[in-house]
Amino acid sequence: MNDDRVDLPRAEEGAVRWESLREWSVERLSGVVPALLERLKEPDADEAASLLLRLEYELVPHLQSVLRSGDARRKAAALERVVRRMPKEVGLELTSELIALAMNPSEEDAGEGVDELAEEALAAWL
Repeated sequence: MNDDRVDLPRAEEGAVRWESLREWSVERLSGVVPALLERLKEPDADEAASLLLRLEYELVPHLQSVLRSGDARRKAAALERVVRRMPKEVGLELTSELIALAMNPSEEDAGEGVDELAEEALAAWL
């Protein structure tokens, strides 16, 4: 049941709203993954990242999509806030995307440090 509609809290709305989201089940959180991924570029990114990390393997296809996208800023945020904090066995599911980013970054990816972040993740797991 992924019909939950939620307005994610803004940083100024504080911990109360984020606390209520922390109580959500993994199944319920699955319905708001795109919104949480977008929040990785915001000041309260750590809150969104903590929720995303609970999804483990369910998050992999979403991260693959982000890492294959043309949005270098979004890739950098996902790598920095989520991928580097994933358990090794989950993160290794992203190996092909990480190798591609590390070995052949676009100009925009290199400018955002995506290649370096991808290399760091691979080095930590391999």
